[in-house]
Amino acid sequence: MSNTISNEIITIGSDPELAFVTPKGETLNADDLYSPKKDAQDIDCEFGYDGHSATGEIRPKPATNPKDAIKAVEKILKDNRKRYPQAYRYNMMATSHRLSLGGHIHFGHPHLTPQYRFYDILARRLVLNLDNLLAFPAMYLEDKNDGRWRRHNNYGKFSDWRPQTWGIEYRTLSSFIASKELTKYILYTAHAIADATINHKFKCRPVTTADGFQYALNEQARDLLRPHLIGVF
Repeated sequence: MSNTISNEIITIGSDPELAFVTPKGETLNADDLYSPKKDAQDIDCEFGYDGHSATGEIRPKPATNPKDAIKAVEKILKDNRKRYPQAYRYNMMATSHRLSLGGHIHFGHPHLTPQYRFYDILARRLVLNLDNLLAFPAMYLEDKNDGRWRRHNNYGKFSDWRPQTWGIEYRTLSSFIASKELTKYILYTAHAIADATINHKFKCRPVTTADGFQYALNEQARDLLRPHLIGVF
């Protein structure tokens, strides 16, 4: 069965970022390694740059299920090996001590657009569920020092999202394309959370809104926060 509400499909997409790193650990600028024919920051450029040209970014088309969303990510990375072999000579990293690499996830659904009268309530409930059930556990998968650096530079805070014409963009996660397995876990979990929120009115019992939780996350105080994982699981 497909995930539906009023016969509408939940779509999932993403635009994860990546860094190019030499074997010695030096980070290279993406625009020094490849030049797309399209505008590298345009949404239609599937293998481009982020807001600054030091960071690479891939932009797969949204899919109606996480399995196809993962295939879209894999296809872009595979196809562009032939187009930009010079870039693939280096390590492609999903975490960096010098660049803030985000893993934004896109959720498309009519009830996540302003045309729906309860849009704001639903969007904020989805973001709260994602904060608690996805972003918080995912903190333990991110490099500790890179995670601290990223959040000290105001990237990756809880409830970081923005509206789009097709739905919402969730911006808290770090890049999740370190491996196919990690990409699979993140996108399947994200889609399941969206399905539970939109179709079944699920609302988790939040822990991330507690006083000091964001600060502990910023400082990567993992041992301090670990007891809260019991409630999350």
